[in-house]
Parts: sequence; C-alpha cells; structure tokens
Amino acid sequence: MKKLNLIVEEQPVAQKRHRHHKFGVYDPSSKDKTRIKSMLLSQVRKFYTDKPVSVIIAFKIQRPKSHFRTGKYSHLLKKKIPLFHTKKPDIDNYIKLYLDVITALKIWDDDSQVINLSASKQYVNDNPATEITIYKI
Repeated sequence: MKKLNLIVEEQPVAQKRHRHHKFGVYDPSSKDKTRIKSMLLSQVRKFYTDKPVSVIIAFKIQRPKSHFRTGKYSHLLKKKIPLFHTKKPDIDNYIKLYLDVITALKIWDDDSQVINLSASKQYVNDNPATEITIYKI
C-alpha cells in the first residue's frame, strides 16, 4: 500500500461557512486554502489516484496561554486544564478545509474517494501542525 505524508506546520485552520449575497457565493476560507495549498505543494510528489483512499489526520492545536502558570513557572501547565481539545471549531470543519485543499492539489479526483477517515484534535505545548497521511487502497 502506497502512502503520502503531508505536514502543515502552523495552527490548524477550520473551514468557515460560505456567505451568500445577491452577487453569488463567497468562500471566506479561500485565502487559507491558497496559503495551505502553497505549503503542501513542495511535499506532494507524483501521488495521483482515482482509486479509494484511506486518510488519517492529526490536528495539533497550540495550547492557550491560560493553560500555563505565571511568573517563573510560566513554562509549566496548570493542574486543572483539559486534556482534550473539546472546544470549537468542530473537528469536521477542520477536516473539510484540508480535504478541499488536497482535492485542489489533484492528489485525487474528489474527496468522495475517501472510504476511511480517522481524525483527531489534540493540544500541543508548542509547534502546532496538521499531519495528514493518505493511503492508496
């Protein structure tokens, strides 16, 4: 099974809702998608498939400053902080944006080819990132 590993080394971004107005539809996430696409372009080698794929995505989200102590202990975490990222944005909004970017990179024809998807969002103390692994089936 061939696989492709992609890493976006920045705070994960969620898909924003499209805006409708009298002139048509506006995608407020288009700038984010363009920026992420340019980051991933150098990592994409010849990996096109028109077959089913399995995708694993890990969203590593920077902990807020409120999770850390203050003063000379500012590098330590407080005792009563959440272990898991259960706040907004929702995980499905993160997934939508990154699958749209991968489709735009022509790795596959359409994200309907994804038959298996595993995603997680977790806190990290430093180096936020999105790690994507795509398996050809």
